[in-house]
Amino acid sequence: MKKPDEIFTEFKKHLSTLDKKKQVAEIIEFTIIYGDSFGATIIPLIDEGIKIAKEIGFESGEIISYYNLAFFTGVTHGGGVYSNYTSELADINQMVEKIKNDTEWYPLGLNLLSYYHWFRGEYEKGFNLAFEGVKESVKYKLNRPLAWNHFALGIFYFDTKDFDNSKVNYQLAYDLFANENYQYGMARSATGLGTVAIVQNRTQDALPLLEYAAAKYRELGHYSGLSRAVNDMGLLEKTNRAYDKAIKHLNESIEVRKEINHIQGLITSYTELGETYLFMKNYELALKQFTYGLEYGSQAN
Repeated sequence: MKKPDEIFTEFKKHLSTLDKKKQVAEIIEFTIIYGDSFGATIIPLIDEGIKIAKEIGFESGEIISYYNLAFFTGVTHGGGVYSNYTSELADINQMVEKIKNDTEWYPLGLNLLSYYHWFRGEYEKGFNLAFEGVKESVKYKLNRPLAWNHFALGIFYFDTKDFDNSKVNYQLAYDLFANENYQYGMARSATGLGTVAIVQNRTQDALPLLEYAAAKYRELGHYSGLSRAVNDMGLLEKTNRAYDKAIKHLNESIEVRKEINHIQGLITSYTELGETYLFMKNYELALKQFTYGLEYGSQAN
């Protein structure tokens, strides 16, 4: 599997072969796919996309880039990450209206804005924006934005413990992504379906979904997605009391998460691993894993 630095270097070389508008579109796509594998280090690339979009007057690309910037600076990484354009995010709720007539980009803008509100605890706004994104995507027959909005609804319903509707929306997203053979979207949706299957105690359904997702993530060199899939495989095997398999998967998740310094993920995986050893009555190793998790927890405050 390619290292994150290799993926980033290859992408930068690819960018240099494109015209400026295509560069912005490709930066947006790269951010959507690999952003959570790179964490805060993705910010300069997003800034570059905003700078280029401003230079060529590509307003839709600029605004979509602002939404990605808001996501990575203020939502998933707890703020405190420097960007040249942070101050321009004050009008983030109004930005999407500026591209309302751009049918290609507007549904994706709604999708990204829905996450912004969701992770701020503004759940009604998050749901409403995702539903609006579905409606706009259907109106203009836009397959991928429709899939991403259904995927967002899968997350939102899962978080609110409506697992049946979560499953429905993850499946709709998967089918739409599969229609155009969009591998990353298929992997993300399969991961979601696998996670729902775990909480619904459908273990026979969960493992094949997670194994499928893990294989796709390996092909893509997607460290964050792979770490989620194998962590959930470990959780599943722990539930099945197949502790040796659980330990193998959780250790792989830890190694992958160390590669991208995914602190919150490391806390989760060490906690799950500690609990696995606890069930095995190996208290010395359990304590060791919990101590690692505590150290990372303190680091993340």
